[in-house]
This record gives sequence, structure tokens and C-alpha cells, in this order.
Amino acid sequence: EDPFHLLCAADAVVAASGWGTVHDLASTGARAALVAEARPFEEQVLRAGHLGRVGAVHVLDAWPVPADLTAVLAATDA
Repeated sequence: EDPFHLLCAADAVVAASGWGTVHDLASTGARAALVAEARPFEEQVLRAGHLGRVGAVHVLDAWPVPADLTAVLAATDA
């Protein structure tokens, strides 16, 4: 099932920094915390890093544990 409708309804999203996900997030306007997953050419690291530097997203080093989600989602407001 396509999760796009869920992204549209979300205030904030924690997601990988893949091209499709970033494109979908940009089109919804949802605040985001991105995790760069390991890829051969580090494209997710580069994408997340750039978006983090310009203030478009909050970048995480790893997937958050459930206890940290409130703080992570609050960081997307910064």
C-alpha cells in the first residue's frame, strides 16, 4: 500500500533519506528527521547532510529507539 496519504496527514516523520522518500516528504511539507542508511555511493548520507545543513530536516545518526521519539520529533521544529 502506498503510504503517501499517511505522510500528508503527518505533522512530523522519521524516515530514511532515500530519494523517493525525500521527494514525497518535500511534496507534503511534513517536518522530518532523516536517517541516512548505508549505500554503496553514500547518496543518502550526502542527501541528508545537505538537507540538514540548509535547515530543511533534522538528521539522525541512527534509527531512534521508541523512548527517544518525542525528543526526535520535537527536534524537527528547530
